[in-house]
Amino acid sequence: MRKILSWIFIIAGVGVMVISTSPTIMEAIVNYRQGIKGAFGERKSRGGDLMRMSYLDREDRFIYEGVPVNKKPDDTSSKKNIDLYVYGDSYMLQIPDSSVFARVRKYSFGRRDYEDLVYRLDPSQKNVLLIELSERFVRTYLPYYKVTYDHLKPAAEGLSTNDRPQPYSASLFDLKHIFNPGINSNIEYNLFNYNFLNGPRYWKASKTYRWFHRVSGDVVLSEDGQFLFYRPTVDPENEQSSFAPVSGKLLQELGDHLASLYDHYQKAGFDEVIFSVIPSPVTILQPKGYNRVIPVLQEQLEAKSIPYVDAYTNFSNYADPFLLYRRDDTHWSTEGCHLWLEILNRQLVTISEN
Repeated sequence: MRKILSWIFIIAGVGVMVISTSPTIMEAIVNYRQGIKGAFGERKSRGGDLMRMSYLDREDRFIYEGVPVNKKPDDTSSKKNIDLYVYGDSYMLQIPDSSVFARVRKYSFGRRDYEDLVYRLDPSQKNVLLIELSERFVRTYLPYYKVTYDHLKPAAEGLSTNDRPQPYSASLFDLKHIFNPGINSNIEYNLFNYNFLNGPRYWKASKTYRWFHRVSGDVVLSEDGQFLFYRPTVDPENEQSSFAPVSGKLLQELGDHLASLYDHYQKAGFDEVIFSVIPSPVTILQPKGYNRVIPVLQEQLEAKSIPYVDAYTNFSNYADPFLLYRRDDTHWSTEGCHLWLEILNRQLVTISEN
């Protein structure tokens, strides 16, 4: 009997791990459970992803009550001679439509690792490509930059794309994700993210925070206790960290990868290719010991006359940088997004006039 139970637990454990490695199966499970409201439904957090991970839903001080991104360009020209293609990550999900961009007639977006961006360039327009990247993914994505060519690509001749992103193609069981730290959150979701477990976990998280000034999960408190940070961005042993040592050789290689992307898409027909690395919250709000990945990469881009949106400098010099990020999330606030749009729009106006 003991052997039978052991085998049951082993098989169940392997099954959960395999399921947790598959983007396709995880997406199906999440979509199904989001529609369940009972005990076995998915927990709906009051706040952002860090509040969800830390179960601090009862701590109102971390709740973010921002408004949607809605800032119109300062430029009042009716000229719309730019088609803007953006290939980025979840930071770009707050962008509503082309109305927030200066001189842009058409805006197309593809989310890296989730959907392909298939483009058809209009020779009567200025075709601009913006490649956006969160700072914490610089060291994990850029070494494999060539995969971008498979997912940010031109439409086949004779086929109409309507400039809509295409579903990202992923294998059912993607072995490359087994060693991805993200698997931990998937396993936790499959084993513990159920409504009937919320009460005890809320109580434990709240008491741990109030009594010991600690938080659980992959979340840590800022030094002043006012913000939640994603642990990998703070851990100096993690590649996603703003404090992990980075050799000059690696930084040079990363800069070369950006230059290769620039050359590839210039040759593909884009009139301009712009890069933007969005600083992690801890980079701006708690900068002591920062490894300076962004400014060094930007220096390399500038030396090669490759344009970039300088969020790092503008965020660092902002009057109150604490307004630029959410307290409960890994992403920027509406104010942070608005500042980034101001910087980008100035560049778009210049491109439009040249």
